[in-house]
Amino acid sequence: MILNPLFSIIIPCYNQAHFLPDCLNSILEQEFQDWEAIVVNDGSTDETSQVAIGYQKKDTRIKLIEKENGGLSSARNFGIRSAQGKRFIFLDADDFLYSNCLFEIAKLVNQDSYKILIQYGYSYINEDKTSILHTVLPSEQKNIIPQIFSSVLGPCHSICISKKLCDGIGFFDESLRSVEDWDFWLRAAKVGATHKAIKSPLVYYRYVRNSMSRNPFVMYDALKKVILRGPQKDGRILENSPFNKNYDFDINPVLQNAFIRTLGVSIMQGEIEKSVLLFEKESQKTINKYNPEEFAG
Repeated sequence: MILNPLFSIIIPCYNQAHFLPDCLNSILEQEFQDWEAIVVNDGSTDETSQVAIGYQKKDTRIKLIEKENGGLSSARNFGIRSAQGKRFIFLDADDFLYSNCLFEIAKLVNQDSYKILIQYGYSYINEDKTSILHTVLPSEQKNIIPQIFSSVLGPCHSICISKKLCDGIGFFDESLRSVEDWDFWLRAAKVGATHKAIKSPLVYYRYVRNSMSRNPFVMYDALKKVILRGPQKDGRILENSPFNKNYDFDINPVLQNAFIRTLGVSIMQGEIEKSVLLFEKESQKTINKYNPEEFAG
């Protein structure tokens, strides 16, 4: 066990024991060694604990903590409270790291202030790791606000945040069933977080069939909540900041985009009746008032 390591890698795990070895092996194979890994067993009914204990015996930098099932944000928050590192990486149990991940991030940590978010590229990979489907590389942003009111900065495991900044923004919102990462980065922006980009892929994002993120209706409910609160002063933020205020920003195009994309996914999944109900409930205009181009995305 390393006291006060540079990185704490927080790994929520709920019934994903079959993926956990890939995740933990990718950490053990890192070039950079100043880390701890915290596996948070979120009430799993599979072999999650046994797998984590096996790795804990191999390397004392790996720690297992257990809790009742409370969801992804609850598990991440539980891990945060146990973390000793100066910087946090949130790595889901079905995802894993490139071998140079921590080494490349550490290069920037030595230069930065605690308010800099370090973002890096990620590669979508299929479930059995036989093919990289797509790679996304970040662009450095001088100002995160107001761009972050329109779209998420990046998935949770593609951004490294300092412990001090995390303490100031109030952890993850456990009431959200999706896009909790967007909400998290929004609050970071409102305390004055700035941005550094590493323009190469450092993490893998495993595409798992039937994951919660593929449920468009769950996603839309959370998206709407986060979009509505985006330009508003956020009372959950613990740190005083001149950036935590009400902004003059038109959220209607963002809501419209989220709404139409939700319809697109739900229709492709064959959820026609639910799609019709969502349209009738959420659309601000009748179908004949739309242009076909509005649905192109």
